Amino acid sequence: MAPIKFGTDGWRAVIAEDFNFANVARVAQAAADYWKAECGLPSVASGRRMGARSGEFQERELKVVVGFDRRFFSERFAQTTAEVFAANGFQVVLTPEPTPTPSVSFAVKHLRAVGGVMITASHNPPIFNGFKLKSYYGGSSSPDECQAVERLLGRNPVRAVSTAMAAKQILTHDVRPAHYAALKRLVDFKLIAKSKLRFAHDALFGVGAGCFEQLLAGTTCKVTTLNARHDVLFGGINPEPIEKNYGPTQKFLRAHPHDLCLVTDGDADRVGGMDGHGNALTTHQIICLLLHHLVVNRRGELP
Repeated sequence: MAPIKFGTDGWRAVIAEDFNFANVARVAQAAADYWKAECGLPSVASGRRMGARSGEFQERELKVVVGFDRRFFSERFAQTTAEVFAANGFQVVLTPEPTPTPSVSFAVKHLRAVGGVMITASHNPPIFNGFKLKSYYGGSSSPDECQAVERLLGRNPVRAVSTAMAAKQILTHDVRPAHYAALKRLVDFKLIAKSKLRFAHDALFGVGAGCFEQLLAGTTCKVTTLNARHDVLFGGINPEPIEKNYGPTQKFLRAHPHDLCLVTDGDADRVGGMDGHGNALTTHQIICLLLHHLVVNRRGELP
């Protein structure tokens, strides 16, 4: 077996070269071993448990959320991951279709899971896929946590799951609606709903496609989604929200002005944008605009 090395919040490799079903199962087993150890469970168990780190895992479910993006075979890799966790006694919440990473992150915290896995290589080239680890708080696992999982690789054999166990332990559930509802509570959604905003979204062929239609359904806003089709080659680009990837959308906006355009990466956890005429906005500029709104309009008050 090829050595597996973790980087930022997980492991990524070339599909069918190192990123294959055997290696995905090895990584899933190591992650299962790590989270069981963190919960004070040296062997297979299920249900509520007091954690070894009581301040962080106290009364959490031995549960993991597994999501996946639109890359080649991501759904199958996610199914393999879910089956390994199920074989280790975890309750698994598996998304039924490609899902944004932020929705998976929210679900980890909202469902009181011990962690989560997102099968994605984010904004990397199409030949890559990845195994992102999410900690109990929903955010990316720290470098120390990732290294702890890496050290457990090969420590225990990969557990196999029976059909009966998989049916009992794996719940297919769309985690996006709860995430959308939470987002709406963070803003003045009634004001947005009647704003008649002309909003464009460049999904860069990633999992963000369709999300804004769902978020703004039933409002006066007009939503135009660009580069929405499911294309495992991402239209020949790396799905990263940077200006060199905006060409076709810039051309569209110059011919069909909108009020604003946001751009999301392959797993929709990075954002860039343009004004309504196709002039690029960097992620830093967008964050500054949000901070200005928070300080000036909301006087620093959060919901």
